[in-house]
Amino acid sequence: MNKAARFAPQRSLQEVSALLISEQTVAHTLTSVASLAVASVSGAMFGGITMMVDDRVGTYAFTDPTCAEIDQAQYGSGRGPCLEAFRSGAVIVVDSLAVDRRFPEFSASAMAHGVRSTLSVPMLAGATSVGALNLYAGVEHAFGDHENQTGRLFAAQAAVVLVNAQAYWGAHLRGEQLQMALQSREPI
Repeated sequence: MNKAARFAPQRSLQEVSALLISEQTVAHTLTSVASLAVASVSGAMFGGITMMVDDRVGTYAFTDPTCAEIDQAQYGSGRGPCLEAFRSGAVIVVDSLAVDRRFPEFSASAMAHGVRSTLSVPMLAGATSVGALNLYAGVEHAFGDHENQTGRLFAAQAAVVLVNAQAYWGAHLRGEQLQMALQSREPI
């Protein structure tokens, strides 16, 4: 996306706020948050969201299938910037995948897909990390302080979506279980 087509972060965050009260699925809403982040963060080519689903960490929302392909290298090796951001709750910037040696499997996969730098921002609910927003760029040193701050704003919104969805579905399940328990009771 060229710079003229980029969104101002304020406009994108307003769109995210509208998503939070829409009737879209969680996956659709998280993909929309990632899309708006990519549109707002200078240098980002595509993005994805790492999170835990059914006790498995994966890239379950993404703006381009390349994200999920690249991320498989880190899930296979157990190390990568997305996993590190998710596990530690810290922002992980890889300025140059060609030079950085922390995540060799991930770096090789990303560079094979034309990625040269990444920004992984934890999605925090209080002090607990519930996922990570991951942005990928085709140039080195694409993500500075401004991009980091904008990424944090979108990661915070993605965390709200995820936490609210978990709370809703947890309450929904408990309600169904209560209804079943009440129906199975014998009359006195």
